[in-house]
Amino acid sequence: MTNRLARETSPYLRQHAHNPVDWFAWCDEAIAKARAERKPLFVSVGYSTCYWCHVMERESFESEAIAAQLARDFVSVKVDREERPDIDDVMMAACQAYTTMTEGRASGGWPLTVFLDPDTLRPFFAGTYFPPKPAHGRMAFPELLEAISDAWRERPDAVRKQADAIFAAVQASVDAKPAATSSADISLAEIAARTAAALQQYEDKDNGGFGGAPKFPQPSWLELMDGLAGDVPGAREMLMRALRAISLGGIHDHLGGGFHRYAVDRLWRVPHFEKMLYDSAQLVPLMAASGDAWLERAARRALGWMSREMLRADQLFHAAQDAEVDGREGLNFLWTPAEMRAVLAPDDAAWATRVFGLDAGANFQDPHHRDAPAANVLFLAEIPVESDWPRLDRVSDALLAARATRKQPRTDDKAILSWNALAIRAFAEAGRSLGDAALVAQAAASFDAAWSRFVETGGDGVAARIARVWRVRRAGLEPYAAQLEDVACLAHAATALSRATGEARFAARARELIAFAERTHLDATDDRWCERPAQDEWGLRGKSLQDGAVPGGAGTIALVLEQCGARELLSRTLDAAEPAVLDAPTESARTLLAAHRAHVARLPEFLADLRVEGIGSDRTLVLRFAGDWHADESPTVRGAGLALTPATARCAGETRLALRVARGARAGTLRLQPCDSSRCLAPVDIRFSI
Repeated sequence: MTNRLARETSPYLRQHAHNPVDWFAWCDEAIAKARAERKPLFVSVGYSTCYWCHVMERESFESEAIAAQLARDFVSVKVDREERPDIDDVMMAACQAYTTMTEGRASGGWPLTVFLDPDTLRPFFAGTYFPPKPAHGRMAFPELLEAISDAWRERPDAVRKQADAIFAAVQASVDAKPAATSSADISLAEIAARTAAALQQYEDKDNGGFGGAPKFPQPSWLELMDGLAGDVPGAREMLMRALRAISLGGIHDHLGGGFHRYAVDRLWRVPHFEKMLYDSAQLVPLMAASGDAWLERAARRALGWMSREMLRADQLFHAAQDAEVDGREGLNFLWTPAEMRAVLAPDDAAWATRVFGLDAGANFQDPHHRDAPAANVLFLAEIPVESDWPRLDRVSDALLAARATRKQPRTDDKAILSWNALAIRAFAEAGRSLGDAALVAQAAASFDAAWSRFVETGGDGVAARIARVWRVRRAGLEPYAAQLEDVACLAHAATALSRATGEARFAARARELIAFAERTHLDATDDRWCERPAQDEWGLRGKSLQDGAVPGGAGTIALVLEQCGARELLSRTLDAAEPAVLDAPTESARTLLAAHRAHVARLPEFLADLRVEGIGSDRTLVLRFAGDWHADESPTVRGAGLALTPATARCAGETRLALRVARGARAGTLRLQPCDSSRCLAPVDIRFSI
């Protein structure tokens, strides 16, 4: 027996195709049915590798009694948040608004459980996971359904009043422009430095990272710290503490490489086991560029996982791997001392038991299977001495081979454009930092695959331009229009490849994507970037600057504009973003990073361009002088780990200089004396990023 979702192509929706629930995908038919029958819409949002989504499915959506209750009182809709981030954005904003109103603080997560007025489509109740019987301090799902149904029938005016209040908060979160704040005395670049300094107060200095449990890597914050490390005292040290802690904890898959979604404890030891492509893709560039050999090892192993388990035959990347096997959370990743001894030689087993923390006792118990024996998530208490790394590699590879014989978690095999773009950038940036041309070649191959599968062009010759961009690709999968996040992340990947390869075609692709984004995602009335290419069902376009688990489109496009030298559009972008940034600076990390880079990289009138190209230690410093400006004497470079081969002749026009870059070098200062046809100025210092 199947329901309508059997006709869908989303892996997540198809997981629910055999539920007794009379599911619809999000569609006009479901909305029309709800309006005709005067029933609220029950919208359940999740994704294919979400552990608690699976739990709620088994407990509630496979129940005939609950299915009958839903059919009687509601029209039920399933949404894949990864394919429809526009709908998820509104539902999550509603959940955060409702929990703020009722609990005093915003909360959310997946599965999302939301009830909508069918006439206005405005949410009037929102929550997350609900058990079939009261548990964990949560109301039972059947009791919730009864309460919602009673309220809808008996107190419709109160329900609509609540829906209006929630929607006002949703509008403010998703689209509304914050009240303008006077900022004449402070620039966004200064706000960036202050925000980086403020984040240090939120650091868990004992364990690395931010805040307590649950603990997320927060890569956008780490990127901001990396970008401002030369300007904010302590920023680099905080960055390194976080990266090392993540690399040691159980959030790091020490056998297969890559990183789990987050840790449930503040020590980073016990993860939520799903592995999303975007987490590793964002951590890899930071680790690869750190100049720290241990973190470089972690970056390479993460890239190994992405190549081995996530790379599709068409050179695109899968989306994610599940948190569970056979309904058991983390089952594939857990070990006991006896299992270690069965795989490894006695000396190696004893060593691995100690190094991976098994001798301290079990650290994991599946909360839904208390009868199952406790086991261990592997973690490292400290970085092993470097002479032990070959042994660690050998032991890890042997345990990985044994783990491969176990039943494996499900892989969501759809390709999501923004996540693929993050992975492409990871390969390009890591190849550049580590001097590995093969990694850059993989990035180029995957970029070309993404361009051919996700981007459609119209016209020909000089008239050719991007006509549309898609968000998801999978055999037989219905495509959805890309969000700004997708377009911006692909352009960001193109700029990374341009710097790594020096090939003009990647810079050209970035400019084409900027032009498409400007036509499709820029609201010309207020110069604000919109995630949606058009208004959604709620009249919203998604103008938030917020960076989440995946970086937001507005902040990413600002970074791309800075890297491409689109100064006029970047200036308009930052001016329009300023009120929202000042209102919530920690949520706007990428926008602040773009503002900081634009401030640092502001070129004097005599230079049209200044960039560093190439990979590894041997790179090229490219100068392009404006007009008849030139330098009669050889430029020099200052900066830790940098050495410039002196120019042998007058520098004019576009000049390419050999630059030697040591591991971990992130920025430098160029000194030259600019001259034109009639004068020479005093020597000038110009900062640049590597």
